[in-house]
Amino acid sequence: MVSQSHTFKSSTSKPEHYVCAQGEGSIWNFHVVLEFWNDYTKDGVCMASEKLMELLNRGIARELQVSIQYMWQHVSVTGVESVVVEDIFRKIGITEMKHAEEIAERLAYLGGKPTTKPDPIFVGGSLKEMLERDVKAEEEAIALYKQTIKVADEEGDVTTRRLFEEILGHEEEHHDTFTRLLTE
Repeated sequence: MVSQSHTFKSSTSKPEHYVCAQGEGSIWNFHVVLEFWNDYTKDGVCMASEKLMELLNRGIARELQVSIQYMWQHVSVTGVESVVVEDIFRKIGITEMKHAEEIAERLAYLGGKPTTKPDPIFVGGSLKEMLERDVKAEEEAIALYKQTIKVADEEGDVTTRRLFEEILGHEEEHHDTFTRLLTE
C-alpha cells in the first residue's frame, strides 16, 4: 500500500496549530503539531500556560475562601432573619466547595499544583454586613472567571473554558441571591 502524508492548517486561525494526517488505505492517524509543543505538554498531556494555571489557583483560593465564609455565616447568623438565610449560606457554601474541587482536579490534570490556602475570609457581624461582603466576593469571582474563560479560549483549552462557563453561571446566581436578600 502507498502511504500518504498531508498537512492541513487548522480552523483555529492560529498559525502555530496544524493538523497532520498520515495513513495507509483507510486508516488515518491524526496528530496536532504545536510550534511550542514542549511548553504545553508533559508526558503527552496538554498543559496550560503559567498564566492560566495561576488563574485556576486564584479560583481555588477564592472558592475555598467563600466556602468557609458562607459556612461560618451559616452557623453564626442570628435573629429572626437568620431562619431565612442560614440554609442559603449552607447550600451556597457547599456549591463553592464543589467548585474548588472541580478547579483543583482540572489544574492537577494540566500539570499544576492546586493551592490549599484560601483568600482572606470575611464573616461579618450583622446580616447586612455578611450579605454586602458576599455580594462583593461574588462580583470578584465573576470578574476572575470571565478573565479565566478568555485566557482558556485564547489557549484553545475548551475543557477549562467550559468548566468556568458553568461555574460562572453559578456565581451569577449567587450574586443575584445575595443582592436580592440585601434589598428591603
